[in-house]
Amino acid sequence: MSKVRFNRRPMPLIAEYRPIYKIFQILSILEYSSRGGKSSLIRLHLINWVLKTESRKEELATLAADANIPFKVWGVDPILNVALQFSVAQKLITQKSDAYSITFEGKKLLKLAKEQDIELRDSSYLGRLGKRITEKMVEEIVNKWN
Repeated sequence: MSKVRFNRRPMPLIAEYRPIYKIFQILSILEYSSRGGKSSLIRLHLINWVLKTESRKEELATLAADANIPFKVWGVDPILNVALQFSVAQKLITQKSDAYSITFEGKKLLKLAKEQDIELRDSSYLGRLGKRITEKMVEEIVNKWN
């Protein structure tokens, strides 16, 4: 009988799939684009999905001014859920039922990153988007899914 052997080799991983990148993305969404530093899981997935392409970012920014979300469905990214679990474990965010909130420690980490000029490239977009994507807008779309 022959044996099969596996050797682990280092494999490059694009930044978007690294948990630390997603953690900073979540913190940025909560700080710059969420009312009261709080957001639902489905809203976090919407904004995460939008941040993946420039065309989605511009479309959302343009139509958000009219209180309209142009997307009827969006993707759910499993790495976002992993990053949320890590963030809760590190006390950077808290979770109450379906809502996630940034903590003082999370704000402190974002501030430190900003002071050291290691902010995410999406932070300026999130600041420009502001708090125009409301939970109500997202709920209206989600209710149509049923």
